[in-house]
Amino acid sequence: MPLQPRFYSISSSQIKYKNEIHLTVAVVKYQTEDGEGPEHYGVCSNYLESLDTDSNIYLFVRRFVRIFMKS
Repeated sequence: MPLQPRFYSISSSQIKYKNEIHLTVAVVKYQTEDGEGPEHYGVCSNYLESLDTDSNIYLFVRRFVRIFMKS
């Protein structure tokens, strides 16, 4: 079964980086049972962390629809 998509926010400016996308990703690693249990890893964040800085990845960009709350 393929992995479900992971959605991240783009943290770079289209004005400054016309042909690049920069992401801010928190690497997920944690232990259960008050730190005594097995270590668990976020699949995508740890994969991204393992890549070299100049690596290319396959991705898609999904448009964000702004939702404004009524005041």
